[in-house]
Amino acid sequence: MAEEQTIVVKLANLPDLDSITSPEAINAVLDTVAQGAYAHWVSLVQRKLTGADRQAYREALTMYAPVGGAQTFQRVIAVTGERANSIEAGQPAYDMHDTLLGPQIPVVPKGSGKKGKHKNKQGGFYRSIPFRHQTPTSNGLHGAPMGSPYAGSLGAEAALELGRAVYKAAKKLSPSTGGPGQKIKYGSRLPAGLAPKLSPKHTTDIYASMYKQSKVYEKATGSQYVTFRTISTTRGLDKWQRKATAGVDFAGDTRTFTERYLIGPAFKKYLRGAFGQ
Repeated sequence: MAEEQTIVVKLANLPDLDSITSPEAINAVLDTVAQGAYAHWVSLVQRKLTGADRQAYREALTMYAPVGGAQTFQRVIAVTGERANSIEAGQPAYDMHDTLLGPQIPVVPKGSGKKGKHKNKQGGFYRSIPFRHQTPTSNGLHGAPMGSPYAGSLGAEAALELGRAVYKAAKKLSPSTGGPGQKIKYGSRLPAGLAPKLSPKHTTDIYASMYKQSKVYEKATGSQYVTFRTISTTRGLDKWQRKATAGVDFAGDTRTFTERYLIGPAFKKYLRGAFGQ
């Protein structure tokens, strides 16, 4: 698990303010600096992250005064949670076979409806992994918008047009139906070739065999677009390799911003004037 990232704003970080002897004034200064740092950090999240990453990171960012903070004069800004800290600090390369088919994953019978891995004839294991695809202009909270994975290679505009073309074809699919607790009756699927391969290691494009799943609820019918890909311990071992990712380092950016603009000479002069020092 990635180490939790924090920024601590305390009296020792605020040189030249030792002439402020009132605890109330000191805490007011700390609050002003901490709130400015927190607002800057939030703005980085809003501007530089999208979709589910933005939501997970934003929900994990907190600011608080520790127990005894009024006496020790501290404010803490922290990123909590594994996902948010992985975004913040980055992740090393790893083999997804270890996480998706490792000993921590239970073995379950095929067709049981239970989550887990299945035994194959070669004595290894396999499982099908679902990938949910949202409409091209969606917020990305519950799956990648169609076309968006190609933005890096095709550019944002071309990726959006690709997503719209895939979505247009997907809407015409006959639906796969089934409600909660019901067996799914599969409809038609997208053919391969509507998009290029995302990686040379991929067998086909990421939208091949996509189906439209329609779920019937008490008062409505909902649709989602899904593909499945199989991971196995006995073939394709060069695939399902996650590359190392660099962290966003919003904490480092916020530290620099805080030192340069919030507790730097200009802001300290403002604080001294504001509190009559």
